[in-house]
This record gives sequence, C-alpha cells and structure tokens, in this order.
Amino acid sequence: MEVVLHPYESIVLLHVAVFEGYDALPQYIAGAEFELKGEWIVSTSEAEHYPRFKEWGRLADLTNMSRPEYLPRFTGTFRYETEFEWDESANQALLDLGEVYETAQVCACSLVFFGNNTIRA
Repeated sequence: MEVVLHPYESIVLLHVAVFEGYDALPQYIAGAEFELKGEWIVSTSEAEHYPRFKEWGRLADLTNMSRPEYLPRFTGTFRYETEFEWDESANQALLDLGEVYETAQVCACSLVFFGNNTIRA
C-alpha cells in the first residue's frame, strides 16, 4: 500500500503489539452537534516571544488571518480563545479543528463542566 501526503498533511502510525487501554473513536459519531459560537479573542506571538502572546483583537467568526484585511504579513503563532456554555449530557466530545496548516494545540483550560467553560486553540 502506498501512502501519498499532500502539502501540510501528516499521518500518525502506531506500531505496537497491543492496543489495550486505547480508545479509538469512529470517524463519525452519531449524536447532536454543538458549534462553538461567540466572540473569539485572537492573540499573536512572534517566534522570539513565544509562548508570550499579545491580544490582537476580537472576531465574531474564526477566519483565515492571512487574508489582506487581517495580518497577511505576520509570521508567528495565532491563538484563538472563546468561552462557551456546556449543557450536554455527553461524557465525551470530538473537536473538529477544520484545516490546520502547521500545528495545533488545544487547551480546555480546565475540565469541561456544565456551565461556563473556556477553550484556547
């Protein structure tokens, strides 16, 4: 079998004898979808200052920050942060990050509980 990767794609291969203790989630999970909506705080950090971020501004929707009306010449790391209300009775969730080009790190900043929560990506 041949694996072909396109630019910015990656694959993780696990080669172990036993997968005991590892839960594999199916690609599609039946159930309700929950979209994170609300104001996003966007912060930036240039390489020499990482991981210290400065707030750049706020957006109603996540967008490509390389667009001409935002920061097309910026080189560094973006951080997006929002708060959300969790009122689902599910004991697990799948977070779809969409297209990620370099790296992604997600912090739920605490355990996700019923009520107000913060997510940082």
